[in-house]
Amino acid sequence: MCCVMLCSVLKIKLCFRWKDAIHIGSSSGIKIFHSIIGTGDGCISLGPGSSNVSISIIFCGPGPGISASSLGKYPNEEDVVGLTVRNCTFTGTTNDLRIKAWEASPASTTASSFTF
Repeated sequence: MCCVMLCSVLKIKLCFRWKDAIHIGSSSGIKIFHSIIGTGDGCISLGPGSSNVSISIIFCGPGPGISASSLGKYPNEEDVVGLTVRNCTFTGTTNDLRIKAWEASPASTTASSFTF
């Protein structure tokens, strides 16, 4: 299993609103910690195929927060499994944590095993 860690290197403030700072998709064993993220949009988003993602000690906001997003947009998408969020601070966020799926989805993508 491969593992990617982002730590103590992120102080993200984008010039363009409506862009997620970090987007994860089709990846496993990702760890994001000790970071400050303030984009005006999502701090971290997980797309289809994300699994075993650990997020801790993140300062997030403003914006929607952390999300498993746009699930079920396309047929045959992989599930999102195993998200752990601990010791995070959300300031000026609209949702903090959310699961966002397409209403008229052609797929049956699932989001499971989430711990907050």
